[in-house]
Amino acid sequence: MALDQTKKVEALLVDMGHHLEGRSGKRSLVNADLRLVSPEADKLAQEREALEKKSRPELSFAISYFSRFMSCFVSEHWNEAVRLLQYLKGNRTRKLVISRDKLKSLTLSAWVDSDWAGEPEQRRSVSGMMVYLGQVPVFWKSQMQNRTSLSSGEAEFIAVGEVTRHILMLRYVLEELGFGQEQPTTVYCDATAALQALERQKCDSKLKHVAQGIIARDRRLRSGRSR
Repeated sequence: MALDQTKKVEALLVDMGHHLEGRSGKRSLVNADLRLVSPEADKLAQEREALEKKSRPELSFAISYFSRFMSCFVSEHWNEAVRLLQYLKGNRTRKLVISRDKLKSLTLSAWVDSDWAGEPEQRRSVSGMMVYLGQVPVFWKSQMQNRTSLSSGEAEFIAVGEVTRHILMLRYVLEELGFGQEQPTTVYCDATAALQALERQKCDSKLKHVAQGIIARDRRLRSGRSR
């Protein structure tokens, strides 16, 4: 089975086609240094968000990034939005494939990372995460954190806290459907400070204000509980 939105991509390209005249398809998404867009931004953003949420996880960062600049734009921003249209034009048939082989194991696992102070204006960090059921991605998200982190360790802590909250929700849903998770959910993260604190179940005083709730959720995951 495949979640295929090729027709929706083609409809979007037809609707916005006058902006693509003379432009070829692109293999890459956005330049991270630029913003968004134009009077037609609302229409474009709504269509892209619908694609990203249903079957195109690779659009997650771009959608989150562009949505910050809906009310403030210049021509450079719109050009970057058109670049995303070019990417869809060159990759319109990409789909999310679900097969028996990929679902042999109905075990949840997650990957999470953060870009410390990656947002240049407010110096906020961006969290990125993806949760798999077996080998199939079932949840993905890229979002600017709601607070300014004073260190990369703090930004990673917040990202880990966000993904564990979503994991607990997914474990509860799977339990209700009769696919309860017997083992703790593995979360892959490359943040040394966060990993050490979770391993010790305590943290440095500088991170205490963000870590306590995360450690509590981590204990629930380690115990195999879903709520």
